[in-house]
Amino acid sequence: MSCLVAMVLACGVLAGCVFDRSGLAPQNTNPHTDQRADQAGFDGPRLDRDRVDGHPDGHADAEPAPPDVAPDQPLGPCHGLTCPLGCNTLVNPSRCNRVKPTGYAVAAFHDQLTAPITASTGITINTDNGSIHAGTTVIRPANQQGQVLNGIYWGVDAPGSGYPEVSMFGATRLDVPPGVTLTVVGTHALSIYAVQGISITGTLQSRASGQSAGPGGFGGGAGNGGDGASCLGGEGKGGKSNNQVESGGGGGGGGAAGGAGSIGKYGMTTVSGGAGGPAVGTTSLWLLLGGCGGGGGGGPDWGQGGHGGGGGGALQLVAGGAIIISGTITVAGAGGEGAHNGSGGGGAGAGGSVLVEGISIAITGTGIVAANGGGGGSGGADISTNTSPAGEDGLSSTTAAKGGPTHPTYGGAGGAGGALALASGSTSSDVESNGGGGGGAAGRVRLNAPAITINATSTSPAPAKGTVSVW
Repeated sequence: MSCLVAMVLACGVLAGCVFDRSGLAPQNTNPHTDQRADQAGFDGPRLDRDRVDGHPDGHADAEPAPPDVAPDQPLGPCHGLTCPLGCNTLVNPSRCNRVKPTGYAVAAFHDQLTAPITASTGITINTDNGSIHAGTTVIRPANQQGQVLNGIYWGVDAPGSGYPEVSMFGATRLDVPPGVTLTVVGTHALSIYAVQGISITGTLQSRASGQSAGPGGFGGGAGNGGDGASCLGGEGKGGKSNNQVESGGGGGGGGAAGGAGSIGKYGMTTVSGGAGGPAVGTTSLWLLLGGCGGGGGGGPDWGQGGHGGGGGGALQLVAGGAIIISGTITVAGAGGEGAHNGSGGGGAGAGGSVLVEGISIAITGTGIVAANGGGGGSGGADISTNTSPAGEDGLSSTTAAKGGPTHPTYGGAGGAGGALALASGSTSSDVESNGGGGGGAAGRVRLNAPAITINATSTSPAPAKGTVSVW
């Protein structure tokens, strides 16, 4: 028996024995095979012969060797990331391309954005002063244009003569949860850029109300024949009055023409209705443009003609990621006011515009994006009827808003609003009556993304589609 084995046996018998290997030679004198395979820089297989400790006779471990480790692969210019919009190698370090909003740049504030726009209660965005509130909670305080406050950016751009100014907000995300309504107020059109993504499960509205336009839209004309507010020529014209006969105001133009107001007619006396505004804007939706207002009904007779309805607002939503809409977005035009006593009904406002841009857009479930025109107001029946019915405001669906109904004597019906297709507002039939107002045209919807998922009833009117720009 060798001396080494004898020493091991003796140590096992004697209590408290300590085995000192300091004077022994190394078990493997090969400097290469004595390295462990998982040490840095070793890219070959782990060999069984390298593991001999614990075996006095030098035999290898019984466990199988792990598979070979593949050598590192080059990651490419974008560090191995999957880039839906391609890789930007013009910046250092290189990165994935990002969505660029149509109309403006975000590089100056992109990396300063640290907060989302969201709340569990109603949210109000004011496009005129840059404030965002949820009840009494201040999400972003007012003013300081061109600055990031509370992690959210606000700036204003004047895009072109005759077009509304645009308020631009930047945030990490935009989330409108179920049961929550985000209401846009002010006169400027609204653009929101969200670095990560957008989810609309509740309601986002930038719609007209009465004679007032939605943000980025144009107001309705005053009663007694006032034209709608100047809107690149798309405003509805006021109705007329002649010898106690009054006609209806014309509907506002948008993505199509507004409906004309119906004539006023009594015996041998006839006056023509106000002309509907022609289509305005472009299918690209930039520059942003809301709906045009309707003209006021003709008057006065025994009462005042109905005022025109305001046009719907203009809205742009842009995300660096996915946009999912399972709730409601509406930029509806308002219905024309019904006539007071024997006068003409007001023309309705056109629907506004919605531009959505992202890596992907999905309108799911009962989600809807609506830019529908309002219905024209009824003509005044006679002096005993103080106020005739107004037309419906544009609906948050694919259904056209109804005009005010015909009165059995001397009160003409209002025209229906445009919806679903790029429809004009309609004109009521000419009857012996004080005329009803024309319907407001449908607005426009455009979706820009590499991947778009919608069904036939997800937008009203049907959308134009395009691609996104990158930076």
